[in-house]
Amino acid sequence: MFAEKSCVSCEESYCTVHIIPHLENAVLRQHVLVSPMGDTGRLCKEHGKEQELYCETDQTPLCAYCMLPAEAKHGDGHNVVKLADALDTLRGNCHVKLQSIKERMTEVKNGLAKIDESALRSKASLERQQSECTAFLRRIKLFLEFEEQAWQKRFSVDMVQESRNGKQRTEGLRRLQDRLTQAQDTLLKTQTISDPLGLLQLLKNEEWADLLQRDICSRKMQKLSNWSGTKLVASSRITPLFQTLQKTFQGDVIFFSELSAHPKLKLDPDSGSVWVTEEDQRHEEPCYLDRPYCVMGVIISSKGVHNWEVEVEGFSSWAVGVAFLGPSQIAVTCKLGTDDQSWSLSYSKSKQQFSAQHDWLAFAFHAPDSNPPRRIWVFLDVDSGILSFYDAVRMACLYTFYCTLDQDSASQTYLRPAFCPRLKEDDQPLSTKPMRVLRPVSNF
Repeated sequence: MFAEKSCVSCEESYCTVHIIPHLENAVLRQHVLVSPMGDTGRLCKEHGKEQELYCETDQTPLCAYCMLPAEAKHGDGHNVVKLADALDTLRGNCHVKLQSIKERMTEVKNGLAKIDESALRSKASLERQQSECTAFLRRIKLFLEFEEQAWQKRFSVDMVQESRNGKQRTEGLRRLQDRLTQAQDTLLKTQTISDPLGLLQLLKNEEWADLLQRDICSRKMQKLSNWSGTKLVASSRITPLFQTLQKTFQGDVIFFSELSAHPKLKLDPDSGSVWVTEEDQRHEEPCYLDRPYCVMGVIISSKGVHNWEVEVEGFSSWAVGVAFLGPSQIAVTCKLGTDDQSWSLSYSKSKQQFSAQHDWLAFAFHAPDSNPPRRIWVFLDVDSGILSFYDAVRMACLYTFYCTLDQDSASQTYLRPAFCPRLKEDDQPLSTKPMRVLRPVSNF
């Protein structure tokens, strides 16, 4: 169909059917309709006439009808000229705006160049720091490898030396025992000797003189028993560096918060053990039984390195991790690791797989071999935001979270270890063996 009219206000052309709303609608009837034309942008939207004038005051194109006294929009004080005569002025205005745009473009380009330059400097700085850190850690690793070999040799020498010292002490005491046995046998035979001179000679035997004096004999035995022989090498080489490292990695003493425990969890605070029972230990309200089988540890320091070991052997399912709790929050109310305030590593024997979980992130994987870990070592560096879970026997890393663990003093949230000896979805029989948090032992 052909266009019937063009609407100056809508800048569209309409056929006989589609022009009807402009004829019937009260609002659309205010629009200016003209004969069909391709470019309605050159017509005045109020009068539908070609715009041939220009108001320099308002910088607005006008048609002849806009200058009628009844309009009174561009009267006194307004400078109105022919649109054709305003060409140079309009070009001048465009040139001014073009210069302004070019200046803005230059500013943007300079800004982009500065960002690129800053990004290159930042990248170079980070790469340099990464290289230095990697080289430093490699030197530490190499140092520890050398030290491990050296300490193995030192302790091997000490064990050989200690064995030799033990043999020397034993041989000394046995020689003394042989002399005492010989003296005893000889003196027993004196009961059958009838020669007084022979008896006198036996009594004055100088070889037995020290054996007959209790103090001298006791001192010899004590000297042989307490003699340590050559000084051991390894024990004398325990340096302050090793003591510092041991203090850092010896492990935290974790105490359970009894109020945080699920009603069916039984605790033994003295041994750091927890296990699931069929009975409600505290006779709580039924709603508390829907909580996870979890118990929280005491508050972890907001800074530094922490680590602890958890014995999980024999459990059909378990989960360990950490969680932020508010000042009035006693325990986690959902499965550990399923919100943005907790991190966990769990294991399900029925599924034969691990799951590392935090909020929406859940990564499932199988054990490195067919045997699940007997002990889990949890390593936590609060400052660096590193939370790692290790097989404590094989010393193999199972999973590592890189996260933000700084405690927010304003929100008063506190980071606490969490222990779950059973997963809710697990339907395996209850384990009679308790989950234990092992206490650190000092070796030096």
